[in-house]
Amino acid sequence: MKLLMLVMLVVAIQNLPTSVFSQSAKPLFIVSSEGRSGYADRSGKVIIARSFQSARDFSEGLAPVRINDKWGFIDEKGTIRIRPSFEEAYPFSEGRAAIKVGDRWGFISRSGSIVISPQFTCVSGFQGRSGEN
Repeated sequence: MKLLMLVMLVVAIQNLPTSVFSQSAKPLFIVSSEGRSGYADRSGKVIIARSFQSARDFSEGLAPVRINDKWGFIDEKGTIRIRPSFEEAYPFSEGRAAIKVGDRWGFISRSGSIVISPQFTCVSGFQGRSGEN
């Protein structure tokens, strides 16, 4: 019985659309050469030119990139959506991204508005925690 349930689960997962696992219909991967980073698709075709000092993974349709020693966010077409103005930035999780201003961490929304002012020396991403005990 357990084996039958396991087989049914595997078949169900295999038949799910890829969008269940990826927020992008065309996942992009970080590629780097000669000290510059950009993004390529599964075939290796460069989709967003290697024009960034550093790049991090896409999440919720945006990716942190470093330009002129500051971090901002681009969309999956390479358009800057949140201007580079942070010392550090990490991918979005549940609509929030950790950003560092000076020596303190806070969080921004997908529009780039600060939702938790930089006040912490260390943070982690939002991960479905309700904040209640």
